[in-house]
Amino acid sequence: MSDSFARNESIAKFETRNGFAQFWVSLLFGGLAVVYAAACLPHLISGDIAPLDGKLVRPVGGFGLFLLGFTGWRNWRRSARRS
Repeated sequence: MSDSFARNESIAKFETRNGFAQFWVSLLFGGLAVVYAAACLPHLISGDIAPLDGKLVRPVGGFGLFLLGFTGWRNWRRSARRS
């Protein structure tokens, strides 16, 4: 059986998977959170919003932005490591 990698070559665990296949859950939840916050933003500015939605907009939107940023950073590090 022949080895396809040299003995001193490091092998990443998810080297053959693309970024979307690895991070789809983070992208889904982060994107949904940001879309929810963006949809509530006009109502928040006008003051015509339910009390619960008014309390949830900022934390959910912040969490979504954090999740998308963290996912982008992980993907950037993954792509920088492969090159």
